[in-house]
Amino acid sequence: DDHNVITAILKHPVPGLPNIRIQNTDLDTNANGTLTATLEVDGTLFSASEDIATDLDLSHTDITFFYSPINNWVQFDMGLTGRYFNGEVVVVGNVAGTESIDLDNWIPMFYFGTRFELPFSGLYLDANLNAIGFSGNKLSDFSAALGYVADMAGFAGLTLAGLSAELGYRAFTLEIDDINDFEGNIDIDGFYMKVGIQF
Repeated sequence: DDHNVITAILKHPVPGLPNIRIQNTDLDTNANGTLTATLEVDGTLFSASEDIATDLDLSHTDITFFYSPINNWVQFDMGLTGRYFNGEVVVVGNVAGTESIDLDNWIPMFYFGTRFELPFSGLYLDANLNAIGFSGNKLSDFSAALGYVADMAGFAGLTLAGLSAELGYRAFTLEIDDINDFEGNIDIDGFYMKVGIQF
C-alpha cells in the first residue's frame, strides 16, 4: 500500500522553550484471507476456515515537544510525543458478518532523534524513534534515512533555504495485550521517499 506522511518541524533559538515537531501519517491497509483459528473481535466470533476481509486504519497525528542538547553537524533530540490515533479495525466475514473496533485515542510516547551531517557535502543521515511500553503493551515507530540538501540561499527572499530529498526505511510495531478486550501484534514496514524545504 501507499501511504502519505506530512511533517513540519520548528526549531528556534529561544532558551527554555521546546522545539515542535508535527507529523501526520496516513496508515491504512487491507487484506483478504482465510482464518486458520477462531478469531474474536469485540465479542463476535469468526470461525476457523472462514473467509475474511480486514481493513486496518492506524492513521495518526504526532505532536512532539523536544529539546536539542547537541545541535551542530551532529544533532541529538529528545522529548515527548502525543500520538492521536484516528482509525479503526474492520473485519468482514462471509459467515459472521461485520465487526469493528474504534481506535481513536491519545498515546504518550518518548521521542529520540539524531542527525549526522557530512560537512560541505549536503549529505546527512537521519534517525527517529517514538516508543512506549506498559503492562505488556508496546508501540515503537522507527525511521532511518539518507538525505541530501541542495543549498538555495536567498530563495524567495529568505536568508537561507534548501530543497531536501531523502530515501529511508520506517518500521511500525504494535503489540497489544488486552486493551478493551483487544489483543494483536501488528508490524508494518517499508522504504519511503521524502522531499521538503528547509529554512
